[in-house]
Amino acid sequence: AWVHFKVRCIFQLLGAALLLFPALRVLGPDPAFAQNVNAAPMLVLGACAFASPLYAGPAARGAVLSWLGRLGTTAAEREAAVVSTLCGLGRQSDGSLLRKAGLSFRVISFDRLRSDDFVPGGGGGDADKRAEKAALGDCDAFVSHAWLDNAAAKWQALERWAKAFQQERGRPPTLWVDVVSIDQSAVAESLACLPIFLAGCESLLVLGGPVYTSRLWCIMEIFTFLSITTDLSRVT
Repeated sequence: AWVHFKVRCIFQLLGAALLLFPALRVLGPDPAFAQNVNAAPMLVLGACAFASPLYAGPAARGAVLSWLGRLGTTAAEREAAVVSTLCGLGRQSDGSLLRKAGLSFRVISFDRLRSDDFVPGGGGGDADKRAEKAALGDCDAFVSHAWLDNAAAKWQALERWAKAFQQERGRPPTLWVDVVSIDQSAVAESLACLPIFLAGCESLLVLGGPVYTSRLWCIMEIFTFLSITTDLSRVT
């Protein structure tokens, strides 16, 4: 902290010198210095250096990073980022979460999914390796389910939905499924981005069962999706 204080003082002194030098010359013995090509750059540099402590703090840096992170994102993704920030108790800015979500968004084509992926501990140990990186928005459905609900029943419902999708669009659907789409080496970071992953999917596919409504994460997924769209046709 002491080092940072000294650095800020040096920058402010430098800024003050750069501001005062041209001003004193113009007001004193050399009024023509105002026309000098170096006068304007000195004033700009001086102002930036003098004000540097204002934008060097963590709050200001966070605001700038947040703004940069929002560039190129949709309104739905920005709203989901706010939900993510709230879920994380503000530990990360919405801009930071948007960038992380964009880098870690992974989907899987239904034809690469297996029924044992929905069995706790199943998937053959390679479940997350079958997913592929994708851009936010390039996913047909976010699959919402509770792990304690019947795996066979969930798979049958997903198969029916995927078959109807392929008949309509001529290709298997791309899906976000927790067991394959979450980076198992960074589970906590992926969960923090969950609302943004939801916003990056065209629809929400609920594989409900007796346990589903008793799971907070499942309810949050529905809440988040309905907070970014009022089109109930996107929820199945």
